[in-house]
Amino acid sequence: MAETLQSVTHALRALKLLRRNPSMGVSDLASELGVGVSTAHRLLATLVNEGFVRQSLGRKYELGSEMLGTSSAIEHCAEVSAPVMRRLRDASGETVHLSIVRGTETFFLSAVESNAAVRVMTRVGEKPPAHSTAAGKVLLASLSRSHFEELYSAPNLARKTEHTIEDRAVLWRELQHVAESGFATNRAESEIDMCAIAVALRRPEGNPVCALSLAAPLSRINPTRQENVTDDEARLLEYLRASAAKIEELLAY
Repeated sequence: MAETLQSVTHALRALKLLRRNPSMGVSDLASELGVGVSTAHRLLATLVNEGFVRQSLGRKYELGSEMLGTSSAIEHCAEVSAPVMRRLRDASGETVHLSIVRGTETFFLSAVESNAAVRVMTRVGEKPPAHSTAAGKVLLASLSRSHFEELYSAPNLARKTEHTIEDRAVLWRELQHVAESGFATNRAESEIDMCAIAVALRRPEGNPVCALSLAAPLSRINPTRQENVTDDEARLLEYLRASAAKIEELLAY
């Protein structure tokens, strides 16, 4: 038998395990690989650093950006969401996005663009700060306090517009509100004159896998940036929740 490097073998086996299982904890991976927890943790840290694995919400691990096309959970979510997203676009008249969070960035996976003359264009492939987007905030809201503080170790946050949350403590308070209400908003926080509202898409066991959002010109949905939900935002939220429920039904199979 040709000489092999045990560490490389373990890394490849870990990637295969994560391809079959949407997310796994360190202990489960260590058991499957037949190594100690500390060894599994170092292995995962290396894979995270190289982008092959990422730490998901809930402190488990899943395939990362370098393996995004093979991530079964995300791939399945995108597949079953596509027809629902088209119907959501038609019903709402606004642009629909499917997104994930990588670390502290929102990554737009797919979109169905509005047919309106004045509309939000697709943001697929863009990576704005998660704290500045509705999709990012609705996924960050599932984090524990300790995981949140690991991701946001500095008290000040990057600014995209004059309305972006720039204080870590303020962001944490908003995430608590998002967790309670089940949706997040972006009112000119990532771009001026853009409004978005998002809900999480959850696996059958309850963990979020992606975010579903509707984006529209702020001037059409909430021109004064009022804190209370406007009638137009409530209408979009109703469409979003109905569509999310349908996608989550499909994710169960």
